[in-house]
Amino acid sequence: MTDALNPYPEPRPASEAPEVTHLPQPGDIPPAAARHGSNKRRRAHLEKFRTDDNEHTELARRARDAGLSVGAYIRHCTIGPDTTPPRRRPRRIPTLETEALMKALVAFNRALNNLNQTAKTGNTMILLADEYGAARLAETGSDIVRAVDDLRAELAPVLAAILAALGHDTGR
Repeated sequence: MTDALNPYPEPRPASEAPEVTHLPQPGDIPPAAARHGSNKRRRAHLEKFRTDDNEHTELARRARDAGLSVGAYIRHCTIGPDTTPPRRRPRRIPTLETEALMKALVAFNRALNNLNQTAKTGNTMILLADEYGAARLAETGSDIVRAVDDLRAELAPVLAAILAALGHDTGR
């Protein structure tokens, strides 16, 4: 029964349910062939040719400068530009500058991680020195923490410049 507060009808008891539910026969629709992975590719043929080290380096450089994979670059140079729309977004090939900046950012983050570990160790030393009364240890720990904080302040503009060059938001 439905009312204003509960618009959904009460379910019928299970004793009233039929033993078998008959569904209509499916139409004469053949099942779709399973397509996955390599069966979806438009390009089924693999072309091979050999290059020496210098030719390989030059080919990879030209493809990277064109913003294409080596295969796409060779197709573009021999057959012409691909006019069929891509099925998915093509992989972005980073420039040499971007690769160098990313490597610098990774190294920079590792260095900052080491700085954080050093600061934690320094703070732990200060706590131990305060607890056991070692004034000299407390002073050394404070010097370490100050040095780490100074280095972190020096590295902050460098990190901001790297992130800005990569086009990332630096407003942390």
